[in-house]
Amino acid sequence: MSTKSLMMILMSLVIAFVIVVGGFVVVYKFFPGMIGIDKKSQQSRTMALRAKGKIKVPNLLISKTDFDDMQKAVVRNKLLKMENIQLNAEKKNLLDSITAKNELLSTGKTSYPRMLDSISKIHKTNAKMKDTLSKITLLYKQVLSDRERVAKMTEEKEKLLIGQLDSLKNKNLSDFAKIYDNSEPKEVAKILEKVDSKDASKILKLMSKKKAGKVLDMISTERAAEIMRQGSLR
Repeated sequence: MSTKSLMMILMSLVIAFVIVVGGFVVVYKFFPGMIGIDKKSQQSRTMALRAKGKIKVPNLLISKTDFDDMQKAVVRNKLLKMENIQLNAEKKNLLDSITAKNELLSTGKTSYPRMLDSISKIHKTNAKMKDTLSKITLLYKQVLSDRERVAKMTEEKEKLLIGQLDSLKNKNLSDFAKIYDNSEPKEVAKILEKVDSKDASKILKLMSKKKAGKVLDMISTERAAEIMRQGSLR
């Protein structure tokens, strides 16, 4: 007998077994009378089995006070449960807050030395700036002092130079007066007409009075008055 034939026989037996078992279950459930089983008695047994499976709870008699106490206990348990939930939530929030503060503190510990270093650098910079400002102020005062000293020296030199020039000018005027004393009054008058009135007045004062009077007579009236006026101012 080949393997294929053997497999066919085996499959036929399995199918036949399934059909027999399935048919028996269908007959037992829907047509029990065909195999000698009363359907009503079967239902009674089924209900009895179900009844046995149920737990019988005995009837309890409690007073109203006990019932109220039980209700209060239930309410209290619910309140306690709610409080427990709230406490857990607050606990979580507190832990989160502590964690955040710890992180902030850790960050502060790290940044605090840097901040101190920055402050130290700022103080050093301020000290340098103050020192520089002090030096600039001192230098400015020194410049002002030097400027005043130079201005004073310049003024003194100018006075000295002016004095020297005046002295030289007076000497020259004196020399001119000596020359004019020996010159013709008419020629001297022509020269003094063109000279500054102050210088002309000085020259006339340095000349002899007689010769100076003759020279004035040769000068125009307006010019002579101006020369005399300059002489009176001195």
